[in-house]
Amino acid sequence: MSVKIFEIIENELERISKSYVYCHCSIQGLGLAIGELTSLLTLLLKKLDGKTLIVPSFCFANNSEYANLLSSGIDYYPERSPARVNIFGEVMRRYAETIRSSHPIYPVLAYGPQAKELVDGDHKELEFLGPRSAIGKLSSKDVHILGLGVSISTNSFFHFVDMPFENLFPIARSAKVHCRVMKNNGSLIYEADYHTISAELRKRIRPDTLHLLMEKESFYRFSDIGQPNFYHLELQPFLSFGKSVAADYYRQGKLPCWWTK
Repeated sequence: MSVKIFEIIENELERISKSYVYCHCSIQGLGLAIGELTSLLTLLLKKLDGKTLIVPSFCFANNSEYANLLSSGIDYYPERSPARVNIFGEVMRRYAETIRSSHPIYPVLAYGPQAKELVDGDHKELEFLGPRSAIGKLSSKDVHILGLGVSISTNSFFHFVDMPFENLFPIARSAKVHCRVMKNNGSLIYEADYHTISAELRKRIRPDTLHLLMEKESFYRFSDIGQPNFYHLELQPFLSFGKSVAADYYRQGKLPCWWTK
């Protein structure tokens, strides 16, 4: 076991006081072996006892896979569709007490006292990260975002800073995909067309540009050089900051700096 890495992670977890913790994790970024993933999950659940841990569980690993899903349509089986967004998510998906949400494009895994309430019925939200989706529900809560082995570019809540300006730069309704949410036996739970961000727009996003803008803000903390990548981000101050920056750009008739031409 990578004892030093686990000690660093344990120390970082001690800093978290909020009741919702949304975690992005890369074992490659942490320098861990696949066989250490169960130990990592055990550590997180132990140190975050009494809190609700949420991990993304998307069924695509990159923009190419995302584009393929949009073009072919999605048959999503909440109980068995692999979490391709990262290996840690797939390990957590197989953990017996974890609840997976039923949204076919942006499912999450949740464990803890608020898990069921968070994921319940989120497949009925047809708008991009809308208020009934698990991520949409979290966007109005006091959430601690934790990045382990990753940079700020992994932040799932980044899209919310542009949403108030949808009339100027349509993002949320730039693509539509037909989805079916299925039971293990093949019977249908729900079927609908879902709005989402197009693969073309998704390729243009550079969330890491916010790092330089936020590096002196108190709601954002990141690892020192020489340590494994990690970051802490308080969601509500981040959203206020990001929307303010976006508003300044849009008032000037420009796209924010995180959008490439």
